[in-house]
Amino acid sequence: LIWPGREVITYGGHAIVLGETPDEIEYRVGHDGTTLGEIQQGTFDDGALFGLAHPTVFPGEDGAELCRGCEFTLEDQIDLDRVDTYEVVNTGALLDGDFEPVGPGQGGFANPFVQTSVDEWEGLLADGHRITAVSGSDDKEGDHYGATATQVFAEQLSRPALIDAIDAGHAYVQARGGADSPTLVLTATAPDGTTAMFGDTLVADTAEVSLTVRNGEGQSLRILRNGEEVDVVPIDDDVFDHTFTADLVADEGPLGTFWGIETFDAESITTIANPVFLADRPATVTDRPPPARLASGPSGTAEPAPAAP
Repeated sequence: LIWPGREVITYGGHAIVLGETPDEIEYRVGHDGTTLGEIQQGTFDDGALFGLAHPTVFPGEDGAELCRGCEFTLEDQIDLDRVDTYEVVNTGALLDGDFEPVGPGQGGFANPFVQTSVDEWEGLLADGHRITAVSGSDDKEGDHYGATATQVFAEQLSRPALIDAIDAGHAYVQARGGADSPTLVLTATAPDGTTAMFGDTLVADTAEVSLTVRNGEGQSLRILRNGEEVDVVPIDDDVFDHTFTADLVADEGPLGTFWGIETFDAESITTIANPVFLADRPATVTDRPPPARLASGPSGTAEPAPAAP
């Protein structure tokens, strides 16, 4: 499945657009007064996803000398409630001295910008901005594709289904890529039998969360409530099942109480999951325009495809 997208590069950070945008959008921030917010609105209107790339990488003036414009500083130009994705891992969880991704056991060091990105993302969740955590390679040539990956639980292998799943938060990040990271399956069950997965909201005061971790033996499972660690459990089997109780506290933030999980070993973090939310009311659902569908027109140019019956 080919996933169309583009990176919007500015001196105040980078954004990612995923999905077709057949309407004419000016992607040059600053050209004729164009703002990143206008690009974000155009992306939304075409049913595509708008995300922030490597938002905490090389911060400040010192960081800018190493990577000019890599830190995201244009929050005042965009609507945080319309941000769909946030890269909590960029390039890879393990890096060498040139900040290139390496595999486990190859003498790399933990990417220092993973935790800063996770912290900022969790802060946005606490403030009420429901944004899906993803990862990105930032690889322009393809040498390191797969050094990190985002696993998405979609209803089918199609672009609209992927957009729906990512928008819903039905995803988790494999920080060291598909080959060197565990896989996760999570189900949260409310007392009335209602179930939820990554990214979902349960209207309940409590829930039993069942989790299966595969290919993570020897690592550890971290359970987080609103970004704060509440338990760490050794993963002692290649197929590891664990259950814990999540609860809702009345004075939580706008999204309720969010329960997340991570896995890690002595070298780095290996997975980061989008959380399950417990709240006193259903989640607010944005009325997103349907994703654009392109087909080849008579002249060979891209035209909107007719809607399926």
